[in-house]
Amino acid sequence: MGTATTLDRALNLASETACSVIGVDAISILVHDRSSNVPVEYLVSGKVTNPAAKKLLKGEHELCEKALKNREAVFEIREIKSRNGIRSLAVFPLVAQGSVIGMMNVIQEDRFNSLKTGQLHLLSIIASKVASAIENNRLSEHLQSSYLKAIKALANAIEARDRYTRGHTDRVTVLANLIATRLGWSEDKCVRLKMGCTLHDIGKIGIPDAILNKPGRLSSEERAQIEVHPILGAKILEGIDFLKPAIPYILYHHEKYDGSGYPHGLKGDDIPQEGRLLAVVDTYDAIVSDRPYRKGVAPEEAINELIKFKGRQFDPIIVEVLVKAWKEGLIDRLGIYPNEVTTEPCEVNP
Repeated sequence: MGTATTLDRALNLASETACSVIGVDAISILVHDRSSNVPVEYLVSGKVTNPAAKKLLKGEHELCEKALKNREAVFEIREIKSRNGIRSLAVFPLVAQGSVIGMMNVIQEDRFNSLKTGQLHLLSIIASKVASAIENNRLSEHLQSSYLKAIKALANAIEARDRYTRGHTDRVTVLANLIATRLGWSEDKCVRLKMGCTLHDIGKIGIPDAILNKPGRLSSEERAQIEVHPILGAKILEGIDFLKPAIPYILYHHEKYDGSGYPHGLKGDDIPQEGRLLAVVDTYDAIVSDRPYRKGVAPEEAINELIKFKGRQFDPIIVEVLVKAWKEGLIDRLGIYPNEVTTEPCEVNP
């Protein structure tokens, strides 16, 4: 992820260079909306008071129309006696892959200091770099979207092999997002959480169906095989840079707070927070949902189980947040669980 942040840095650097180094009074970067092709304000730096200047910065000036129509920069340098005090105006169409994707507008209000040819040349170079940054960001977003769709399809294929856990990934994702929000996680961190939850069982692609769907208890050999799935999942993603934020969810969601979990036997805060959160919501969903070896139970029993093992198996703070959300009816309002479940005793299996 993080492509938007990278683009922000690039555009801010462009505006700072234009204003501080080249010396323009104001600059705006407008990017065409891909569905309507209408320029949308992305960044404005500097201050202007003149109505004509404000129109240029918004892309509503006749110079903007001319530049976009001809696909070439348009300059206007006015006489010193020019009305309104604007000395120089310039519009640079942003062109990438043969298409106009936006515009960069600059203004020099100082009546005695018009933009010179060298300055305009530097601004033209900046405009080309801005266009490249925007296009690269779009390509990166498209690539990420394609990857996520492919991985989501793979995750769904894994769930399809296990008739008892269909829908598990989606439920865990929704529930984890609720708890993360209550914990005060940032928006970016929650985006990574959704990716991690979606992919957390991806390693089960390497586990035989006979083990995934076994109706009885697992043998020690079978349990050893299934306990490898976090490591398998991490290995699947380690070569895909933008999916790496999902690895802590995959690798650590079966670690236990007292150090008795797998695959690394980490303890307490040594377990990344992503793994500690997923361990709690993953277990809650496992308890209330049907599994090969038993029926799902009432939410009250799942809550009691989490409370019983907080500080041993689970992070106590995360358990308390989930318990409070449940008592407030927030989990019920998610609409991801049926209204009626059986109330038989349960034992959680990995």
